[in-house]
Amino acid sequence: MTFGTDRVILKDTVQSEIDADSALLSGELIWDGSILLDGKTLSLGNTSAELTRINGDLTLSSGSVLTVPVGKASPNALHTLRLEVTGEVTIDSSSSIDLTGKGYPSGRTGPNFDTSSVSGTDYCHGGNETRGSSDCTYGRYQRARFAGSGASAGGLLELTAPTLNLYGSIVVDGDEGGSSGAGGGVHLFVGTLNGNGLISASGGGGGSYRGSGGGRISLDVATNNFDGEVRARGGRRLSYETAGAGTVYWVPQPGQVHGDLLVSNDVSSPETKSGSTPIRNVGRRAITLIEEVSSGVWEVEVADTPWKATDTALDWGVQGIEVSLNADDANAPLYTVVSNTTNRLRIETQDDLGAYIGTDLIGVHTFNTVHVTGGASVTFGSDRVVLNGTGSVMDGELLSGELVP
Repeated sequence: MTFGTDRVILKDTVQSEIDADSALLSGELIWDGSILLDGKTLSLGNTSAELTRINGDLTLSSGSVLTVPVGKASPNALHTLRLEVTGEVTIDSSSSIDLTGKGYPSGRTGPNFDTSSVSGTDYCHGGNETRGSSDCTYGRYQRARFAGSGASAGGLLELTAPTLNLYGSIVVDGDEGGSSGAGGGVHLFVGTLNGNGLISASGGGGGSYRGSGGGRISLDVATNNFDGEVRARGGRRLSYETAGAGTVYWVPQPGQVHGDLLVSNDVSSPETKSGSTPIRNVGRRAITLIEEVSSGVWEVEVADTPWKATDTALDWGVQGIEVSLNADDANAPLYTVVSNTTNRLRIETQDDLGAYIGTDLIGVHTFNTVHVTGGASVTFGSDRVVLNGTGSVMDGELLSGELVP
């Protein structure tokens, strides 16, 4: 049943039911009370950016599954699960939120339902697939916003709640087999995370054909009591090679300056290509022109056209990345890119940037810790990576222009 983009309000959540063979589609859905799924499957899905709001608790028990419909290519439709729960979310050990295979439909590539990609460049998300030779990733590690791509890729879950008790699983994997796909996206914004379950956005294995890239997970958690597993692995192509791992990012909380990044594949999987998990980067570039276009607003130009221009809806561009305008001075101040064209960075500061013309700029990524494990290989291009905390693990490969431990 579909209500288009209208809002649907369910006042009696006890008597309301959507069975496993059905779905309720709307622009916005409000459940005015708690929901208990006991051995049932519930399919929800928004076709826009609106939320499903639950004014109460959400409890999944006895093998219950919360999911969404499969996306469609004609017309383009992707059913995301954006949940805002005012009470506690509890998923018992036998239950799940499962969006496996609910990503961008076959023949459409994220984040914009692109149809121009060729075979070998459309089974990606946070990591590259095994068959591709170029970077086909999209989105960012800081905030999971998109589903995965491929024949049967993982979907997108965004969950906001004061407490999540996760003893079962949250899974947005790509399917296995010839109709595999990249891992999807999970973003959690929760006050307290408890449990020992699983959060997974892994790519599917495609038999002898391909392995699909891992997805993206971002965890904005104030109090973390979780001792389960969080993974975004690349899929395997039989015993030949493994696709690029996706990204897992623990968002810094108040009192913390920098977050923690995990890029990991299965240690028992075959080797992945070097740099198969590319991180959006600025690079090291010669500055050819600096202009103050208005008071406190500067534009810094470089040669050639190294960047994709800013598009906030599709998360294209290098906005949000810090840059040093003197790559040779480790103590030079850092500035955040506000937006960019294909060869110009916009920076807002009262500093006089005119003196930097003729120097090299460089992108700078600062973390508390970085864990690259399980044979994964992550590349920041020629940018600088700074590790401010202790406890980083590098039994995989980290490629960058500079690494400052």
